[in-house]
Amino acid sequence: MIIIKSLVFLSTFVMCQFDPNDISMSGSFGSVTIDNQVYNQISFRPEIPIGNLGIGLDLYFYIDGEGNFYKENWDFSNAKAGYRTILDKIYYVRWGRPTDQVYVRAGALLHSTLGNGILVNAYSNAMEYPQIKRIGLDLKASASGIDFEYIQSDFKRIPGLMALRLSGEVMPKLSLGFSVATDRNQIAGLPDRDDDEYPDIFDHFPDDKNAYDEALINEEAWRNTWASSVDTANFPFEDWFSQLPLNHNSFNPDDNKNSDAISAFSFDLVYKLNSRINLYSQFAQLIGETENPSSDDNNLGMGIVPIGLQARFGPINLKAELRSNSRNFIFNYWDRSYDVTRVAYDYDNAKIITRESQLYRYGKMSGIYTEIYANIYSLLTIGMGYQDLTGEQWNDNLEDYIDDSNRSLNGSIDVNTSIIPRLKMAKLFYMQNNVENPFDFDKTPSTVYGYDLSFKINSNMILLYKSRTTFVDFGNGIESVNSAQFETQILFN
Repeated sequence: MIIIKSLVFLSTFVMCQFDPNDISMSGSFGSVTIDNQVYNQISFRPEIPIGNLGIGLDLYFYIDGEGNFYKENWDFSNAKAGYRTILDKIYYVRWGRPTDQVYVRAGALLHSTLGNGILVNAYSNAMEYPQIKRIGLDLKASASGIDFEYIQSDFKRIPGLMALRLSGEVMPKLSLGFSVATDRNQIAGLPDRDDDEYPDIFDHFPDDKNAYDEALINEEAWRNTWASSVDTANFPFEDWFSQLPLNHNSFNPDDNKNSDAISAFSFDLVYKLNSRINLYSQFAQLIGETENPSSDDNNLGMGIVPIGLQARFGPINLKAELRSNSRNFIFNYWDRSYDVTRVAYDYDNAKIITRESQLYRYGKMSGIYTEIYANIYSLLTIGMGYQDLTGEQWNDNLEDYIDDSNRSLNGSIDVNTSIIPRLKMAKLFYMQNNVENPFDFDKTPSTVYGYDLSFKINSNMILLYKSRTTFVDFGNGIESVNSAQFETQILFN
């Protein structure tokens, strides 16, 4: 009874703050590329503010060159598919503002960081959009001097990131933070277009959720053969059928549920020197196992930032860290490219490769990390981060560690479009992490780049173009994966 009264009160409260005149609507038409096939796109995006609550929907339709609808995003064939379809139509759900005591945003996560980023730094769940649309959550709250933050990368499928952080002031100007993060099933990151729990690389029918095994297509006929010609009492059908020279699917989804998790925790201390400068220290430990081919010590390692600095001087934001780590560890494990590098399939060796399994490649190292964001005369904002660590790196030929470097480069440019007629948005970014020399610009799985451009055609129409390029290592070479979105947006009011 109490629950019913609470729901009635909540619905009454929401309706009292709802004004139909506050609803805004935009639409778009254009094209998107999904699985290397181009579709025409028509979408409608109503945005509904209700007090502190904001709801944005994304109702879209993809149509191929023959006039056929892409049905995967409108699937109500069962409860699970219906749940994912409904979530897929949520553009965002927001409560409050980032500066409020309680702030919640569900939808695309574009730049999520926990604390000073030793574990989760600039994570995004939207790098593969629109091919893969994830509905994530970023929740922030403050109460009784304790700050709370929770991040989940997806609600439609097993998330690649679930992270929690608690922090608070332990004495004047000094705060303590504790964070935990996990990917409870890295194998779930393998693409599965028909959502039948058989990844595309193992699915004999990757676009048919009702079929996954070629051998089972004629199962009934084989069962009749077995019943008429085999000693059924001593030779069960399953045993007999599995020995037939057919294309059997040996993959078992149950064997891979929660079978390969990676977790981590971290501590950090932050001292607020003044209103512009913070000093901090942080420690992180990864929990799991890598796959070193010549060592039994596969436990994951730890990293430490003994001293770090954050400073703001007018239009310039600076960050600098001293870094040191043991073997089997990398800083910022959940970064912008995580969902792309989370797991891959090595076709040459018929083997699943997770990001965790490759951590043995990183030995004991130490060095620096620097970052700068600057607003240049209100013309554009430039950001750049650079890591330079020296120490041990794994050498495949020697099957041992050698002296080498581990470097990372991240950059972005955001143009102030208010000074350029008709230009509505202009952004570009580039990222490459944990390589010997990022200035060689070699293609690696950690390489991600893209840009967003939009032009104002008139007061009610905007032309938008987004491009993302990532790279996947299939064991037989690096292949690029391109995602492009081109659309014309129309503002109805």
